[in-house]
Amino acid sequence: FGPAETTEVFWVVLPPEPTDATVTRVAPTFAAIPGLLAKTWLANAESGLYGGVYHWRDRAADLIVRGCTW
Repeated sequence: FGPAETTEVFWVVLPPEPTDATVTRVAPTFAAIPGLLAKTWLANAESGLYGGVYHWRDRAADLIVRGCTW
């Protein structure tokens, strides 16, 4: 990590379980987010929790995206 980079973990409840096709469909949306360096997908189908670890270029990019509706 560089000195200004930040990492956040987000979880959401999504019914039903997202499929590989869903992830493939939405991946370009995440790739286009300014300042997002990487996303690691997380899933717990048993509990219905899904999310990701988001690695941001800097705190400003993280905060800007938090105000968006995805």
